[in-house]
Amino acid sequence: MNVPEIDKLLGIEVYATKTAGTGGVIRESVDDFKVEEVLVDGSKAEIEKGPEKQVLGAT
Repeated sequence: MNVPEIDKLLGIEVYATKTAGTGGVIRESVDDFKVEEVLVDGSKAEIEKGPEKQVLGAT
């Protein structure tokens, strides 16, 4: 199995599991990393400005 370069940079070189896979796709686009932070008071944390350059899918 070829390990993606981004995984190598993060120190991930081996995948292991005892359960059957679901056939899903992991980390397909930058949007896959969007999260919504909900603070203790119920409000949502927001970022004023996005990243200058998107890393995934960049050429």
